[in-house]
Amino acid sequence: MDNRYQRLFIAAPDQIAAGCPAALSAGAITRDAQTGRVFAQLRVRNLAEKPLKGAKVTLQPFDTV
Repeated sequence: MDNRYQRLFIAAPDQIAAGCPAALSAGAITRDAQTGRVFAQLRVRNLAEKPLKGAKVTLQPFDTV
């Protein structure tokens, strides 16, 4: 069970875009060895004084073949 998940990519911590009220504090792309599915995990940190209602994230996958 230890080898079920394989990390394919780990994002650099504390990535901040200019003018954005949130920062990416952690992120990873992981593959499930049992199902073959690939999924992304993101942790977003609020930089604004007001609470965030939501976050919109866009991922652009690239084909490595």
